[in-house]
Amino acid sequence: MISARQFAAELSGGWWTVCVLLVSLTLGACDVAGSPDSAAHSHDSVAALRPLSLPTVQPSASSPDMLRVAATTGIIADVVGSVGGSQIALTSLMGPGQDPHSFQPTAQQIAAVAQAEVIFVNGWGLEEALLNDISASAPNTVQVPVAAGIEPLPLAEPETDSEGIGVPDPHTWLDPQLVQTWVANIERVLSALDPDNAEAYRNNAARYTADLEQLISDYSEAFDRIPAQRRLIVTNHDSLGYLAHAYDLEIVGTVLSGSSTLAEPSAAGLASLIAEMEAAGICTIFAETTADDSIARTVAQELENCPSVEVVQLYTGALGSAGSGADTYLDMMSANLILLQDALAAGQSQP
Repeated sequence: MISARQFAAELSGGWWTVCVLLVSLTLGACDVAGSPDSAAHSHDSVAALRPLSLPTVQPSASSPDMLRVAATTGIIADVVGSVGGSQIALTSLMGPGQDPHSFQPTAQQIAAVAQAEVIFVNGWGLEEALLNDISASAPNTVQVPVAAGIEPLPLAEPETDSEGIGVPDPHTWLDPQLVQTWVANIERVLSALDPDNAEAYRNNAARYTADLEQLISDYSEAFDRIPAQRRLIVTNHDSLGYLAHAYDLEIVGTVLSGSSTLAEPSAAGLASLIAEMEAAGICTIFAETTADDSIARTVAQELENCPSVEVVQLYTGALGSAGSGADTYLDMMSANLILLQDALAAGQSQP
């Protein structure tokens, strides 16, 4: 495999040379005109850096045995299911291990969404083209962004839309404090659609919020034990911004530019990242279970002042499979916390 330093050195060979190198690094193709795959730039159309809003919903006009509800990601579905309980019939479009950035629904799944009263979504570009498919095929299904009301953070990497406005980071669930807002939004919408079961939704939301409070306490206590000089992280793609903001972590850099796992790396950016990691003595890269980490491992091989380098896979975009210990949101975040605190405690060549 070509090294990251070789990759950077070949930049002067022109765009076609870079395309060949990218293929050798399992990144995907370039088009004949020399522009990257448009999927890597889908965030260009994301709305300005402002909070999302809840739509106005009315009580359901139909009278099914249970309220028909859908969710785009497995993480959203898990939280919705915890609030909705036995009062809803829940469909999740994405299963364990499926990357929301690259997911494509089947015709059967879109048909299921068309039968739902509401679909809970993330928004801010996370689901890429999925929401366009839903809008076209299931126009009567209300789309509710679970993160409505949250003040978005801009991506750590410099990324802007067509008007030069910072693009929102969609990964709010990686700060458990913000999932409390998810829960409040979900309870409010379900209660509005199904007022007969509003009390059940309120009770379920209260219990789940208590579980979140315990998770938040666990995170605070764990990071309080990590010295500030060790709270330096490098990630495969820009997904941990909210976590870093909440717990005073410093994101030194990312392997892939932007918040999408479909992005392509910059040759100059890889060389710069290696230099920054070596200067800071960072010997750990946090990747994700749902995305290819081959470029992260290539970067890891170039770190010369580390006795060993770890590429630690976190559950970021999707839950784990049944029996993984990360098959619910609460378990996923607890599993991540163990990996984070162990890696930060031991993942640097210098104190």
